[in-house]
This record gives sequence, C-alpha cells and structure tokens, in this order.
Amino acid sequence: MSHTELEQIFAASVNQSTLEDAADEMAANALCDPELKAEYTQALEAAVEAGNHGEQYVVTAVNKSGYQVTTPQDGALLCSELLMAFKKACASHA
Repeated sequence: MSHTELEQIFAASVNQSTLEDAADEMAANALCDPELKAEYTQALEAAVEAGNHGEQYVVTAVNKSGYQVTTPQDGALLCSELLMAFKKACASHA
C-alpha cells in the first residue's frame, strides 16, 4: 500500500464529510470498480496497523481531510472507524 493511496482516500473522499458520508461515497464508487473496494480495504487495514505501530504517515494522510489527529494511534482509530463504516456501506449497496 502506498502512502499516497491513503492520502487520496482522506483528501478526496473524506475531506469535509462525515466518515459515514465518505464511506457511502467510497462504497458507491466501489460498485463501479470492484478492484477499488479491495484497494480501499487494504489501504485502510494497512493504515490501522501502521498507525498502531507509530507510523507518522497515517497522521499526515488523515490530516489531508477535515479531520485532524496528532498521533499515529489516533489516526489508526479514525482509519478503523472509516473502514467499519465502509464495510457497512458496501453491505447496504450490495
């Protein structure tokens, strides 16, 4: 997973939206491109793990959105919340 993918998720999808709205938009886009669902999932899962291990790029990526975190662990938590919302949105779009 590239750090750029995570930054793009937060800059383009989350931006000033709620996590639920962002997840719904991401799920709608993933319907048109099944590979995108896997990319979103992998990027967010990797970010959760990286953030929990103190990787600073998670903070940078999350802060590309309207959300602001100060620690990698806080970034991991936000990525985890977005991942759960994304999975829920995908199930409702199925």
